[in-house]
Amino acid sequence: MTLSRCAFALWFSLLLPGCFLFHFDESPPRRDSGVGRDAGVRRDVGFSPDVGRSDAGRRDAGRDAAFIDVGPADPPTPDPDLGPDARPSDYAEDWVDPPVVGDDESCCLVGPVVRLASREEGFKVIDEAPHIAWGPGYWGVLAQRQSVEDDWEALDAHPILFELDADGTPRRAPHVLESPIDGLPRVEALAWAEGRWSIALGGAPIIGDIRQIHVRLFDAEIRPASAWLPVGEAGVGMVDVARITHGDRWIATHVSGADLDVTPFSDLGTDHPEAHESLGRPATVDAVALRSRIAVLLGRRADTPQRSELIIIGPPPEVGLMHRLELSPRADLGASLTALRDLVVAVGTSADGHWFQVLDPFIPGPVAPAGRLPGGVDLSWTDAISVAGSSKFGLAGVCYGGGPSEGRDTAGRVDFQLIRTDGTLYGRPVSIVDGSFRGGMVHCAVGSDDYGFLVAWHDGVALYVRRVDIVSR
Repeated sequence: MTLSRCAFALWFSLLLPGCFLFHFDESPPRRDSGVGRDAGVRRDVGFSPDVGRSDAGRRDAGRDAAFIDVGPADPPTPDPDLGPDARPSDYAEDWVDPPVVGDDESCCLVGPVVRLASREEGFKVIDEAPHIAWGPGYWGVLAQRQSVEDDWEALDAHPILFELDADGTPRRAPHVLESPIDGLPRVEALAWAEGRWSIALGGAPIIGDIRQIHVRLFDAEIRPASAWLPVGEAGVGMVDVARITHGDRWIATHVSGADLDVTPFSDLGTDHPEAHESLGRPATVDAVALRSRIAVLLGRRADTPQRSELIIIGPPPEVGLMHRLELSPRADLGASLTALRDLVVAVGTSADGHWFQVLDPFIPGPVAPAGRLPGGVDLSWTDAISVAGSSKFGLAGVCYGGGPSEGRDTAGRVDFQLIRTDGTLYGRPVSIVDGSFRGGMVHCAVGSDDYGFLVAWHDGVALYVRRVDIVSR
């Protein structure tokens, strides 16, 4: 029996008795991987939680991959502009609601673990959460390469972009991206929309953690569609990019000190003047687009007088602040934001636990009071929370540090929970990885392809991903 048949037999046995992956006839046909979207899934790699290599070619991937700067980029594919009050629902075609799942039933089915980067693959990446986005039929996972095996101690830092099939299997050697920055670039953001990848990098520190930020657009084949564009300065983790359909622009949101700056840009360059608001210094910044609005989460710690806020930014040409919504929870150890249909879901971690809240940016206001995610919190781990939305099913998926594993004193678990549009939990959480796995996790990140999710984490040694699909009983 081949490995793929063995994997299928194991997958099928886990589904019995009586549970099945939630999908509809209009979704792409599934193959033996059990994932929600078929993007050419390969099952011949022979990975396991402790061996995640596919073949000898992957060993050279991070070291020998060519720098990407060849050929003209394909033109963008902008969606129609439906006006200054357009919503995601104006573009929806196949949104459906999942059936009711009991509170004591698992929300999801997890797939095998895939290892993307470690010394065994011939290169290392910095042990920070990567950035994940579903693109033109494949996942993009953006990380920062640290060194290669020719000299493990020498810094060989470049942004590196993995192309993954729906189940997390690498499609080909990762792309090593040319950087406009001398020294150590810092990967800050990744997004896909309307025919373009958008990537943001931070440069060397100027004062404290303040860095010069550059953005660049790429087409589906990772060919540059713009120059590296300077958009201003920002602190570490204080940058995000999002595509706004009305106005036909990408938007870079970045915070330096107490100032929030919003810079529109496109293939042709940046637009000026940019919007500038003094809103107080946050701990984290995360931004999402809702066709004619940009929602920005400013997470703030308990030791600051200001609370966390949701900022609503209007479209070009004004690109101005429309609304400010104060949130009651704090974000001591990280926060994240996602669009979910016409709503947004904010999540964060404070000393009191992991929280979430669903808000309507068009009213604007909360849909429901803030809720709590199951599990404990280990305050020694930061940025161990991330959220992504499946508008098709009306569910947001959250990966988060679930606290110490049984019998251990240190954080080691990554849990995953689904949240409905009404602000209630969908089923009970599932474990993505626990402390028995090579020393636990450091950070986690999640993306959605609208049919399911991909969770990534770094355990201090290697970078891993794992597919998560919605389950209905």
